[in-house]
Amino acid sequence: MVLARNRGFTVVELVLALTLLAVLAAVGGARFFDLQAYRTRAWADQVMGALSYARAMAIAAHSMRTRVTLTASGLTVLQTSDCAETSGLALPMPGSSQALSAPAGVTLGLGGQSLPYVLCFDALGRPRDGSSAAGDLLTVALPVSISSSSASESLVLEPETGWVHR
Repeated sequence: MVLARNRGFTVVELVLALTLLAVLAAVGGARFFDLQAYRTRAWADQVMGALSYARAMAIAAHSMRTRVTLTASGLTVLQTSDCAETSGLALPMPGSSQALSAPAGVTLGLGGQSLPYVLCFDALGRPRDGSSAAGDLLTVALPVSISSSSASESLVLEPETGWVHR
């Protein structure tokens, strides 16, 4: 009769594998527990979606303009007759109420512009400076930065088309 030989791992192999697993968990696990980076990315995605939505609503409404007010902690979208009008039809944002608020610790900034900043999309989807009734067309790309203590994201709003991208 031939005895079958038991196969398995030795104690030394098991201890080494567990030690290696513990080191990887300590180094890589810290990244997964820092939620601020994920919140920053999510807020950048929401801002990009809201600007694209505002542009689409301006194109769909033809004679109306869509006014976006950007602040360091959020944004609102109104459908108005001209860019300077501060009241109008508040457009509900996808998945939220009429305004979007940044997560705690995440801020929005515009390159070279002070906040709050009013942006207006016309019937062709072109972004305009909302500080006047007519709203001058933007002539240069508008950089939008979203930042927190551990991460930052950059978006760009193109001047002629209103396209928002990373």
